Amino acid sequence: MDNQPKPSLKSDAKYLKKVAGTIKKSELLETLELDNLNNALKSFGINDDPYNLVSLEDLNPESLKTLITSSFKKINDSEPNENQLNQLYKLWDYLSEEDALEKSDLVFVFGGPNINRANESIKLYKEGLTSKIMYTGQKASYIKDSPLPESVYLANIAMKQGVPEKDILIEKIPLIRLKMLFLVWKN
Repeated sequence: MDNQPKPSLKSDAKYLKKVAGTIKKSELLETLELDNLNNALKSFGINDDPYNLVSLEDLNPESLKTLITSSFKKINDSEPNENQLNQLYKLWDYLSEEDALEKSDLVFVFGGPNINRANESIKLYKEGLTSKIMYTGQKASYIKDSPLPESVYLANIAMKQGVPEKDILIEKIPLIRLKMLFLVWKN
């Protein structure tokens, strides 16, 4: 039995393969400046490396929650010096960077804490900045009263707001996002 994750429909697989084929294998999608977070934390005496707490196989949410809680407390309880402020500004500048929006073939909408991401994807679709939207997500705390996976719940919102069903892809099988992208890109 083949245990490899598959897109939910044959047309999804074909379309995702086409989209992945437009990305040059040597092209970096984004240069991540991971040192910004570590440098900001270290300037406050927090030496835990958050990137060592996660992997594709284990997101380790409890360890991350502990680190985040203790870091926020330490930062909020202190009077930052000039170096600490500079490190926080560098982190802020990196995280708040705004790139000009460009038209794309597909917008991925990853599950989250509310429907804001779905609403933003609908806005992008209606502005003509994408021709397809892919929703992901399984269980979400904000939709306790619905038996639907988050991906289907968000897709229904999009359809109610005028996005045609033919332009919506739904991840029905929970997948690790990077692994999914890699598998589609590789094939």
